[in-house]
Amino acid sequence: MNLSPTRKKVNAIAAVVITGFIGVLVISGWYANKANYIHGPTVLATGDDDEVYFNLGKMLYQLDHDGEFQDSVSLTDLGINEGTLTDLLAIGNNILLIGIDYHPSIFRCDLDRRHCNPFINDDHILSAPFKFAWDRKNRELYVTESNKGKIYRYDADGRRLNESSNAKLKYPNAVMLNEQNELVITDTNHHRLVAIDATTLSDEQWEAEVNDEVGTPGRIWPTDVIISSNDQYWIIASNGFLKAGDVVSLDDQHQLSTRIPLADEWDPVRLRARTKDVVIIGYDSVDIVTAPLDGSSTQPFGAASFRAMLSDVREETASLQRWWDLEVWLALSPFILLAIVAAFFDKKLRDKTAEEARQTLSESASTLVELADEDGIYWLPWNAPNIKHIRRATWRAMRIASEVAQALGRGRATCNTFRSVAKKV
Repeated sequence: MNLSPTRKKVNAIAAVVITGFIGVLVISGWYANKANYIHGPTVLATGDDDEVYFNLGKMLYQLDHDGEFQDSVSLTDLGINEGTLTDLLAIGNNILLIGIDYHPSIFRCDLDRRHCNPFINDDHILSAPFKFAWDRKNRELYVTESNKGKIYRYDADGRRLNESSNAKLKYPNAVMLNEQNELVITDTNHHRLVAIDATTLSDEQWEAEVNDEVGTPGRIWPTDVIISSNDQYWIIASNGFLKAGDVVSLDDQHQLSTRIPLADEWDPVRLRARTKDVVIIGYDSVDIVTAPLDGSSTQPFGAASFRAMLSDVREETASLQRWWDLEVWLALSPFILLAIVAAFFDKKLRDKTAEEARQTLSESASTLVELADEDGIYWLPWNAPNIKHIRRATWRAMRIASEVAQALGRGRATCNTFRSVAKKV
């Protein structure tokens, strides 16, 4: 079967687009599978003995207070097969509370037994993202539901006790409990820290504005908060994309006072207090550092072998990023080619249309109609329909003029002149 040139061009374009989509799907699947296991830490917890828990993708790691490796386990080994981590808490005896965004839920996991059970025992289904804080004294859990602007309070058995009612929150993010029985919340979209009564979850006790006076301009969205062992608040103030951020401490009057020095490429996402320092994790930087209580400096955390592992993860992440950049270009290439081909055919069509328009205009344009006689009479340009009507009207006018002249007795010569002109018209 012979195809027309136009049909062949259409088939070629369709083949290019389909091939491009298949390539994008294959590369995206590979990248997503790798990215689930290789990227920076997103959650962080500290235990009673200053041990540190954190994740790399779907792997959980435990380091002791000096940064020596203690344990690692995958979420799959804990029976959690779907979803990614939203938060992590160590509540004692090597037991963690793990938040998962798939069918959003919270699990109580025993790392020694490698076993997890659902923690929440009611019909309410959380919506991701959410974070939580543990009240060690009363053994209660506080959960923020960011998208709904809600705070929930649960007992040790996962039964919901109450929820926030008149607290005016807009995307509450992290939450923590202080010694005054106040629940301190990063009210992200209101650019503030706010403390409410931890029992009623309603009455506001105080608030502190988060601005960029001591930090980087534009980083005014608080995403995490802790209180250090010397009773000083530390926060992460992020940019509008909730990515790059500063770690800033507050003074006794809840005013921003000190920016903790971090490298420019750092992307702090969580921080946790320990006895003598504060632990900070960075996502894009794939790193963990500690800062002294005065916030004067930072230093890498972890033993040499662990630091070497982080370095390998950084290299793998950088490689994945290069592949991702290539994938973006591969994803765009069929559309770019399609746009070029479309522009080419559009130009040809425009040129053809313009030529046809010129020809049509030339054919229907005004033509010079010369109706000259011995008296030197000429007709100027008119298009064809008008010429037809004018000729008829002129012939009738000449006839009438001839009859009028004859009737008035103006002479035969005048009548003959009108008749000759009328015949030419």
